[in-house]
Amino acid sequence: MRFWTGVGLIVLFIFLALNQGAALENQVKVAVTMPVLEAIVEDIGGEHVQVVSLLPPNVDPHSYEPSVEKVLESISKASLIVMSGPSHLPLEEKIRKLSEEGVIKTPILDYRDYENMGLLLLSVPGTGSINPHGYFFSFSGQRAIAKACAAKLSRIDPDHAEYYERRLGRYLQRLSALEERIKAMGISGMKVIIGGPDLQYLAEDLDLEIVSMIVKAHGIEPSTQEISKIIDLIKSGDADVVVVSDIEVSENSALLGALKENKIPYIIVPISELVDEPELIPLVTASLLKSSLERQVVGAEATGGFLDMVAVPSLAANLVLFTLTVLLLIKVRRYAG
Repeated sequence: MRFWTGVGLIVLFIFLALNQGAALENQVKVAVTMPVLEAIVEDIGGEHVQVVSLLPPNVDPHSYEPSVEKVLESISKASLIVMSGPSHLPLEEKIRKLSEEGVIKTPILDYRDYENMGLLLLSVPGTGSINPHGYFFSFSGQRAIAKACAAKLSRIDPDHAEYYERRLGRYLQRLSALEERIKAMGISGMKVIIGGPDLQYLAEDLDLEIVSMIVKAHGIEPSTQEISKIIDLIKSGDADVVVVSDIEVSENSALLGALKENKIPYIIVPISELVDEPELIPLVTASLLKSSLERQVVGAEATGGFLDMVAVPSLAANLVLFTLTVLLLIKVRRYAG
């Protein structure tokens, strides 16, 4: 009896393994160039999509330049490539050139497609150049990317088009619910100085007044004169708070030191901690701004992680606990099918 029971379990295990293998084989393979894009594609594609990141872990996307052979190997089984822009990153520029040369025939999505879905590309203040950075941290950017992905996946995999559209609908509802929460915080119209182009779309989404942008391009350190300017803007009352990302701070510790030394109010948006849950970036930013507005405390930062923020008394703790609750709800809903 035990023998046949063991045989039955083995047969069942083999059956389940074969079924799982067949399901994986039937999934649409999607290659993405940034972790934030991976999260959005997974939200829309669900169980019918297998997402592969072309970016190795812990690598700066602005400096990663793989060989042509590595790129072709990475996308060899992909039915779709999702990028932030046609030439925003070195990796994306290489893919674009290979596509134009006819070497890559896989369909590609980038911000030109997202524009067709409602994305409005902004110009960097004082330069007039298009800003390809950070739109995916905003609700407007996430909404446009999700719509473009759903439309393309429906064409590639028409048998599951209704499934993709249903998940898109739920995703858009989540974004709308988060937007309503943010509106109730009362941060609209706050006068902010942002660290760089990465935060421009986020600030616009939150209806903040951008008084100044410290640096106009990625990877540039602010000069002494630029730091002095933001200190003067805060002390004169022309701006309420400085908003920088944890990525910007990691690349320029001198800026944070100057803000602390001169007792300039600032918040640090924990983008690197939330890259797998990009829809929470506007919510956490709004929570930190609300905390700064209510408590008037210098340096309401989140770089130490959410658990460190819970130790902050009063409103800050409540805001962070609320954010954690929303995060858990989003995770449950995302993987509910």
